[in-house]
Amino acid sequence: MTLAVRYTAARTLDTAPAPGVEPGPGEVEPAPAYVGICGTDLHIFHGDMDARVATPAVLGHEMSGRVLRVGPDVEDWAPGDAVTVMPLRWDDTCPACHAGHQHICQNLDFIGIDSPGAMQQRWTVPASTLIRLPEALPLDRAALVEPTAVAVHDVGRAQVTDGETTVVVGGPLTAGRRRGPARSGGAARPGGRRGHRRRYEPVGDARPFPAGDRRRRGHARRAPHPLDQSALDDVLPAAREAGKSVVAAGVFNSGLLSRPWPADGMKYDYQDAPPEPVARARAIAEVCEEHGTSLPAAAIAFPTTHPSTVNVNVTLGMRDRAQVTQNVALQRSAVPRTLWHDLRERGLIRQDVPTTVGGVP
Repeated sequence: MTLAVRYTAARTLDTAPAPGVEPGPGEVEPAPAYVGICGTDLHIFHGDMDARVATPAVLGHEMSGRVLRVGPDVEDWAPGDAVTVMPLRWDDTCPACHAGHQHICQNLDFIGIDSPGAMQQRWTVPASTLIRLPEALPLDRAALVEPTAVAVHDVGRAQVTDGETTVVVGGPLTAGRRRGPARSGGAARPGGRRGHRRRYEPVGDARPFPAGDRRRRGHARRAPHPLDQSALDDVLPAAREAGKSVVAAGVFNSGLLSRPWPADGMKYDYQDAPPEPVARARAIAEVCEEHGTSLPAAAIAFPTTHPSTVNVNVTLGMRDRAQVTQNVALQRSAVPRTLWHDLRERGLIRQDVPTTVGGVP
C-alpha cells in the first residue's frame, strides 16, 4: 500500500492509501522524490477540468525520482536509476499517429491528467516514458526537466539568432522558463562560442482579467472558432477595455476542425467529440466546400475577422516541416466573406458574430 495525494472535487485534495501496482511487462515502478505543480494542475484544482478528469484523481506530471522495481522484460533500467517521465502515451494506431502527429493522438493519455500521476509514493509507468537523469543533477531541480524541455523546444523551433528581440508572453514562471533557455542556447558564433546578445522585453501579465476574475482561471478563455463564439461575450470585450491583444490558440479545438471532413473519434475540448459538435462541424465543412475553401482554413481565419480594435493573433501548433508548410498554406488561402454570411443564415454561427473584415469578397 502506498499513499497518494488525490483531487476529489474543486479546491479539495486529500491524502489516502492507493493500491500499489506491480510493474508488468514493459513497465517500471519509480518512487517520486519531487513533483512539480503545473498550471494545468492548478486548473484541475480549481475545478476547470472536471469534464475531463475523473475523481478521485492522482495528479502530477512534472517529477523526479529513482527506480524501485522493473517489469520482467525490462532491461534498460535498474533499481536506483534516477529518472523523470515524459508524461505522454499514444496508441500509434489512430490516423493522427499514422500521420506522425502523436502529440494529438485521438486516444492520447496525458499521464497525470487522464491516468494516475506522480503525487504518490510509488508509481508504475511504461518504461518507454522514462528519461534517464544525470547522477550529478539534484532531484529537486530535475523535477523541472519536463517544463524546461518545453521551453527548450520552443526556443529551438523559433530559431532565434543573435541581435533579435524576443518577446516572451506569459506569467512570470512561464516567461522565466523560456528566457533561460533562450539566453543559454544562443546561436553559434565564430570560434564555436555561444552568443548572448539577445534582448528580452518583459511584457508583464498578458491576461486582461483582474485578480479573482473567474475568466483568469481558464473559464471562457477559448480561442474563438466556428464551434464556439463565447469569447465574444467576455474575452474580447475585456481585452478591448484593457487594451490587450488576444492570442487565439487551439483554433482546431483539439483536432475536430483540423481536417476538411471531421471523422468519428476525433477530439473536442480534449475529449472524444460528442455527436452534436461533430454534426455541426460537418455541416460547416459542407458550407466551406460550397465556397471553395476548407474547414481548417475557416477555423484559422475566423478569429481574425472580428472588426473590433482588439488585435487577434492566431497561434498554430506544428510538429514538423510538413505541418508548417500545410498551416502556412491554410493561413494564406482565400476564405470568402460570403462564407460567414451563409453560416449565419444557416444557423451554424451566432447571428451576432461580427465578421465585417477578413477573407476575400
